[in-house]
Amino acid sequence: MPQSTSKDLRALGRQIWNTVCEVVRKKIESIRQWRVAWAKKRSGGDAGKTHRVTGRLLFAYASPQGERLPLHNIRVELWDRDFGPDDFLGDGDTDREGRFEIRYDPEDAGWNDHPDLELRVLDCEHTYDGQKQVVLQYRLVAIFPGPENVTQECYDFGDLSVAYWEYDPEAATPRIHVSEQGSLPQAYAPGRATHMLHRVGEVEIVKRLHLAENRRDPERPTLEKIQADYPESLTIKTDRQRPGHSRSDEFFAERILNGMSASILDRDPRNPDRLWLHHHWNSYEQDDVHAMPNVDVWFEMRDGLPFPVEIALQFRQRGHTEANAPQDAPLHFKPGDGPRWEQAKRVARVSAALFAELDVHFAQTHLNTEQYAIPVYRNLRANPLRYLLHPHVKEVVIINHEANTWLLGETGYITRSTAFTAASIQKRVRQTVGTLDWKNWKPRRAISPRHQYARAANLFWEVLTEYVDWFFGEHRPQIEEHWFEVRRFSDDLVAHSVPFFLCGYLRGCSEVDPVSGVKKPGDWFQPDERIDFSIPRAVGGGEEKAIQPVTHSDVCDNDGWENMKQLCRYVIFHATFMHTWSNSRQYDDGGELTYNGLGLRYGDRGVLVPETDHSIAPPPALATQQLWFAWLLSQTGYGYIMKNEEHDVHPKLVELLRRRKAEFAALDIDINTIQSRTNI
Repeated sequence: MPQSTSKDLRALGRQIWNTVCEVVRKKIESIRQWRVAWAKKRSGGDAGKTHRVTGRLLFAYASPQGERLPLHNIRVELWDRDFGPDDFLGDGDTDREGRFEIRYDPEDAGWNDHPDLELRVLDCEHTYDGQKQVVLQYRLVAIFPGPENVTQECYDFGDLSVAYWEYDPEAATPRIHVSEQGSLPQAYAPGRATHMLHRVGEVEIVKRLHLAENRRDPERPTLEKIQADYPESLTIKTDRQRPGHSRSDEFFAERILNGMSASILDRDPRNPDRLWLHHHWNSYEQDDVHAMPNVDVWFEMRDGLPFPVEIALQFRQRGHTEANAPQDAPLHFKPGDGPRWEQAKRVARVSAALFAELDVHFAQTHLNTEQYAIPVYRNLRANPLRYLLHPHVKEVVIINHEANTWLLGETGYITRSTAFTAASIQKRVRQTVGTLDWKNWKPRRAISPRHQYARAANLFWEVLTEYVDWFFGEHRPQIEEHWFEVRRFSDDLVAHSVPFFLCGYLRGCSEVDPVSGVKKPGDWFQPDERIDFSIPRAVGGGEEKAIQPVTHSDVCDNDGWENMKQLCRYVIFHATFMHTWSNSRQYDDGGELTYNGLGLRYGDRGVLVPETDHSIAPPPALATQQLWFAWLLSQTGYGYIMKNEEHDVHPKLVELLRRRKAEFAALDIDINTIQSRTNI
């Protein structure tokens, strides 16, 4: 069995096993809650609670500053271990410093039995019932055995280290830590695995048959056979209705504006009448098998679309794999160049697809969401903001952990199908995350009525603004009461932020802002959906950080209040709408092998050759995996805002989206397809 298929099967097996475990866990949890409720009802109140236990919970790993941080506002339960069912003795919550005290009646351990103490740490998940009320369900986090046959009135458990939602100290970006024998702090919702099995089955068999044939003959199956065995992509359907249209300049313009790539276009600094797109790849180590030239595309607006009018490709000299390798002179192409223009457009399409997959889809939605998810789960417990954010940041750490082997690493799909090496991918995503921040972020403005992405993004941002404003107003007293959790969330977020990154070109052409004294690009630069260059960066550990702090105070003030509202909009937008856009269009733009992909090989006659020359296309094994991955990622979503499968999204957001359903439909957006979280 080939390595890739074996890994796929193991991953699928793990998902099924985790689903079974999650179902069993929830059943056990319901039994535990019943036993706790029964024990509390049976208890005679506080009168008999003559004994107590104390202690303090701390995160297992120190902060970047070397501090041991307290595990605050988390549930702790005291039980008596027995040969039969254990006896519940009492419960409580840790305070701001992670300290707890639980009073109990030793008689609750049973007749003629001194309790054998056991401390259990639990965190909780929420759902909403039919009356929009929060229902909590607890999850066991850690168990700490205490002494047996305790008779003393006070027992101190001391300082206890809990390895829970810890940061990986070796990761290139803020990532969850999973020890070699450990497990993730979350599991997928049970319905997700069932949905995946149903949707993937139709193409999983196709891929396996292709790989089996390829083992017998490395040149087979042919790309034509592979393509024919998968469902039709958008480009193939388009050409069936309008022959050749998918290769036209108009279609290129529409996909750059509204497709999976949905690129931000700057003004050409040398000619403000033209728009400009630049992809710089020479700064990274490459494999010398795949061509990944620097790409510049210039556009002129025509009929509401940015039509390409010039493309420049600058290839590195063959034999050089190092970063910043020697390059050949740029090659320039224009629409009148015939076949060469079509070949240059293909290289530009592939470059845009790689940028969309690695920088936007993976870094800006997956990794970006994870860097907020970890401090959310570490810090927001008593604060009702947990109910606002949890539904949208859940499960992202799981899918990102799977991507460590599926997409990244020495054998990951992106590594094998592009010029990137495993090390240069990590460098690229770290730099990309270094350009991301919530502060003053807003969706890009529409450049014409045909700018579907921008118009839909701004409409969704309006919905989120109304929703977040409502939620903050509804829960203001509780948010303010537990504001110290927001302070700790902010401290975690900034402390683990990657360094602020500014590429060499922007450093060279930036101008000093007369108000802030900060260097920022000129008017040619499109600022929307980008980090705000006009504000000084936060500094930590001697380096400028990408992310700005929300607050520096345990007491809520107006600036902190507005900052946290903005951050919540930002996080939810990226985990839902932005991820849905780039993810759901992957088969549209990457479902035809000769049209697009993530990389092109140098081939027998170079890169600028007709589509019929398959020596630059992916080899058969990677070709079938390209179509399988594109189908998997775009067709197997589970967890939608409108369906609210887990009943954890507040019904208010569902209601607000439903009110704007017709406005989204006018932009050809079905609100039922917007995912509630990044989990694929």
